[in-house]
Amino acid sequence: ERFDEDPFLIFAWRGRDKDELLGGLRSRRGGPPRRAAPHAAAGPQAVPLAEQLDSFWRSGPALAELRVSPRASEVPDALLRELGPAPVELGDGRNLDELLATAYATLAEQAERAALD
Repeated sequence: ERFDEDPFLIFAWRGRDKDELLGGLRSRRGGPPRRAAPHAAAGPQAVPLAEQLDSFWRSGPALAELRVSPRASEVPDALLRELGPAPVELGDGRNLDELLATAYATLAEQAERAALD
């Protein structure tokens, strides 16, 4: 439950605090380091799990208000591109990643069409 309140606690296990982690990420992105901001007042406290066991599996009214617009990735074969050529050549001289890239694009297009219909 403490991680719900402060997800950065998991980094504290590794000896890094929130400001140190965010500063490191900003420096890698080329942004200027920021000074630590004063801690804002805590928001609404989460209800302990033990007090909500009877409603844990119900979505509640917030989910009914959620609106999504599923779209296929602009680069459905991004993972294949990151991995590089597969160590498998097809009978027609193409690499397996070429065949899979076509399949990924087709699957993404069909999934988007099904989600939006």
